[in-house]
Amino acid sequence: MNSIYIKKCGNVNLFLINMQKIDKKYQILLDLVDELMVTTVFGFAFENVAKKLKINAKEKDKILNNTFPNEYQSLNKELNTLINSMMNRSKKPKNFNKLRLNEKIKYFVIKRLALTDEIFDFKKLAKLNLTSKSPKNTFKILFDISDEIWFLVGDKSLDFNFYSKRFILMNIYLNSFLYLISQKKRNLKNLEIFVEKQIKAVLTFGKLKSKFKSLAGLK
Repeated sequence: MNSIYIKKCGNVNLFLINMQKIDKKYQILLDLVDELMVTTVFGFAFENVAKKLKINAKEKDKILNNTFPNEYQSLNKELNTLINSMMNRSKKPKNFNKLRLNEKIKYFVIKRLALTDEIFDFKKLAKLNLTSKSPKNTFKILFDISDEIWFLVGDKSLDFNFYSKRFILMNIYLNSFLYLISQKKRNLKNLEIFVEKQIKAVLTFGKLKSKFKSLAGLK
């Protein structure tokens, strides 16, 4: 098994710590997630963050209106945008172009999960999504995550496959997310094995489906 995923995920930590210190907006997101673990009232949580970071009343209103107009939904959107930014700024492994498509997908799924857990902790994000009580918003976030990964892989499909690829990857990512939450101790090697099995299951199903169509004279 190629260990490049484990090594690269492990090397992301210092990059993340530096990014957190640079941008005040990112610090607001980090503190807001922590506050919402204590109280579910978004406005109260934001007030505590504003006091901690010494944000004046004018700036506070501006942030609430422009960044968090829909409270939890807006927060989840901002968190996703932050992870996307991290993914785009981080370097790909030197042999990335030589990897097969399924290896590239595995690399980015694991890398994104590792990044997300490093910044926010999965159990906190799971609680946020439960508190927001918006399945539609959760679905959109999963779709956006899948779309971003396919973009990084280099997918340029514009036909029906555009959506089918993203729906399949949504399922892989969600299952991997839930798997990590269920683990008492984070282990990237175990995660790599789990994601690999998920992808293999999809590939096997695709081959069986193609074979069935061929036998049935549908293609």
